[in-house]
Formats: sequence, structure tokens, C-alpha cells
Amino acid sequence: MAGAAQDDDEPITAINVTPLVDIVLVLLIIFMVTTEVIHEQDKPKVIPLELPTAASAQEVLNQGLLSLVVDVRGQLWLNGEKADYAGVRGALDGLRERKVTPQALISADKDTPHGEVAGLMDFLRLSGVKDIAINTKKQTIE
Repeated sequence: MAGAAQDDDEPITAINVTPLVDIVLVLLIIFMVTTEVIHEQDKPKVIPLELPTAASAQEVLNQGLLSLVVDVRGQLWLNGEKADYAGVRGALDGLRERKVTPQALISADKDTPHGEVAGLMDFLRLSGVKDIAINTKKQTIE
């Protein structure tokens, strides 16, 4: 028995597995936590929006299209990354260098202040973007 008293002259023939189990459990917990952290970093960024509805909503696909999102707190996102007007101007310059006509698709939460969207549209117009669309979800007419 592992817990039985032994004479000093006899060799130890029993193995105490308690420290081994402790180490294995600690390693298991460490691997579980690090796996979750790595998994969180691999997830795509999702910007929560509740789009307004429109009966004339259509799907738009274009290479020169900038996807701009204004969330409910007024933060600006460019193609899924946080941005500011300087970042948008840089993206527009990049499209023009490739000789692509820039277009913008603005997605805004239905509770986003109107002034945020109007300010972004004004900035885009002053930057030379002629085609600006507002993203909505298709409204079902009953």
C-alpha cells in the first residue's frame, strides 16, 4: 500500500499517483483556457446592427465598394475594421490609384443618430464619391 508504513531497509515499490493527477489536471485547465483564447482571436469581427427595412432593398456587389458601418454608438467601421475619416480617405485614395471608381455602402443601425449618417455622407460627397447607397433589409409587404 502506498500509505502503509515501511521499514527503511525495504525498497519503495508503490507509486503515489496523486501528484501526477494534479499535474495532469492543471495542464488540462491551461490547455482549455489557451484554446478558448486562441479560438476567440480567430472569430470574424461582427458589428451588431439592426438595419431599417425598405421594400426596394437589393443586394449590391462591386469591387470599388467601400462598406461603411456606423454602429448605434456612432463608431465608424470600414470593411469590418474600426476606422476614422482619415482611414476612409486613405481607402478612397487606394481605390483611385487602382483606377477603380469608388462607391460607398453605408450600413447604420436604425437607432443611430441621423446626424452621424448625414455627416458621413457629406464627407464622402466632398471626397468625390458619387455613388452612395444606404443598406437596408428587405421589407415584406403584406
